[in-house]
Amino acid sequence: MHAQKKAGRSVTVVHHIDADGVSAGAIAATALERAGVPFRTMAVKSMDALHQERVRADGGDALWFCDLGSTVYMEFPAAERLVCDHHQLVRDGTEESFPHVNPLLEGLPGESVSGAGCAYLVAAALDGQNLDLIPLALVGASADQQDRRDGRFSGTNAELLAHAVAAGLVTAATDLAFFGPETRPLRKFLAYGEPAVPTATGDGRSAEAFLLAAGVGLTENGDERTWSRLSEDERRRVRSLLAARLLDCGLGERVPKLWREVVTLRSEAAGFVF
Repeated sequence: MHAQKKAGRSVTVVHHIDADGVSAGAIAATALERAGVPFRTMAVKSMDALHQERVRADGGDALWFCDLGSTVYMEFPAAERLVCDHHQLVRDGTEESFPHVNPLLEGLPGESVSGAGCAYLVAAALDGQNLDLIPLALVGASADQQDRRDGRFSGTNAELLAHAVAAGLVTAATDLAFFGPETRPLRKFLAYGEPAVPTATGDGRSAEAFLLAAGVGLTENGDERTWSRLSEDERRRVRSLLAARLLDCGLGERVPKLWREVVTLRSEAAGFVF
């Protein structure tokens, strides 16, 4: 990147349109901006013939591909390129002849780090101040559900999380695995929760009755509460009752699936975002 800046050349960042790809693109763009390298970003669904032509027409002096499949490099053999990806790759003998960050090249599983995580590793190598971009790497990994199989991050993701916690950028704690603790109203947070808990999840009325029986109010000052706005005592009661309900129904094998390591970005305000 320093060579690009010195030569006055620009970089086109081409990234996938899913959350991991967008996170990776944001990391790349921020790193380039901080380095003083001119850049443009291009969000694409795939690298089909139409999008390949768009990239060529863009006129960037170098290409930074994020989360688009490692084989994308084959379509631009003459270009200066950097690939950050974690998907399956095809080895044609040139896959390591240019900067190419993919865990599979190191014999690691693609689930150990996301496209955003790979982009972060490049950004961190470029400048230590980019440490503050780790939360975006974890967002990309979570979006690809890399923390869902074992209820926590593993591999490179776990190392990134440890760095982020040590730097005070995020917090990590074991909590319910349900989606939307910061944004979903309580009844929806519970109703849509997985694994299913009889008479507690599945529909809003069951969820509401369960919460009221647990002594948890659904509103506060006229606003619907979210899981993140409950007291720790209220959250503890709900967690205990959910586990007890599964055990009472003979579904004890689901209890471990109730929990996962929840990572919270400390720079983001809790609650709804409008």
